[in-house]
Amino acid sequence: MNPLKLSFLILLLNSLNVMAKTIESPADIVDKFLSEMKVKNYYEAAEYVAKSELLWLKEATKPLLYKKSFYEDFELEPLGEKDIKEILENDAFEFWSQLTWETRGKNFGLYEPENILGFIKEKEDIAHVVVRDLIYEERDPVVYTLVLESKQWRVKLPRIFKGTVYIYNETYK
Repeated sequence: MNPLKLSFLILLLNSLNVMAKTIESPADIVDKFLSEMKVKNYYEAAEYVAKSELLWLKEATKPLLYKKSFYEDFELEPLGEKDIKEILENDAFEFWSQLTWETRGKNFGLYEPENILGFIKEKEDIAHVVVRDLIYEERDPVVYTLVLESKQWRVKLPRIFKGTVYIYNETYK
């Protein structure tokens, strides 16, 4: 084989290998997550959430959806079995996004990529992204924790989100 062709082939294969190993940074994932939240596309935003977190959310949501008093707290009509099944299979993140963030006035509509101040890797599989508070700039920044799942960074559920679900579960035991 021609040495020039061989050199080109080696260079090409090395480039493909580097590209295959390249993953999006934690800041890129948080940017995509918050961009989806900004337009209230919760289903797409859930694609950036850790699968382990979504599984926890599904399991934590299930008992609540069978409690009438849970619906009364939010002034909602109780859901039927079909709707409960749909939420548990596909929409638990969207359900809680509406209850947790929209009812508390968390306005992701103000999010811009420059709100991301940076990120730090705590370990090879854990990183934290620091984001300027979207509503009150004088407040401390918000920190999103990410985990590496199947070579992809994924957002862990924010404290306000997970804490709300946990509190309701403790309330309605």
